[in-house]
Amino acid sequence: LKFADCTPLVLYDKKKEILSIVHSGWRGAKKKIPAKAIEKMKSGFGSDPKDIIAYIGPSIDIENYEVGEEVYEEFKDFKNRDNFFEKIKGTWHLSMTEVNKEILLESGINESKIDICKESTYNNLDLHSARREGKAYGLNSMIVMMR
Repeated sequence: LKFADCTPLVLYDKKKEILSIVHSGWRGAKKKIPAKAIEKMKSGFGSDPKDIIAYIGPSIDIENYEVGEEVYEEFKDFKNRDNFFEKIKGTWHLSMTEVNKEILLESGINESKIDICKESTYNNLDLHSARREGKAYGLNSMIVMMR
């Protein structure tokens, strides 16, 4: 999976030994892509969300992810929208970590089974960030595998 500031997620059902990796930027989060991956794990492989552990990888932090009013409005149907949006100096900022966590929780993943990376792609110079690097930004990658 390749990403810059968007959020990589790993979903693993340890009982069924099913592994999924998901790219969820704000557009993917708006479409609830993580929930669709969980639904596919359920319908295609018989996974139970209670058995799924999740990892939310590095992404841009809320302080550095300024978005427009139109992005805020895109999430109007999310009941807990204000858990992952914040007004900072008069502009909306989005927490990619929190919106994806919210989707996982709504999908039945137990909060104790969600591990969250604290690294910011913007602040960690070992990671690429489209917001920090501009048009010629590089990409990060995540590879997952099962034994």
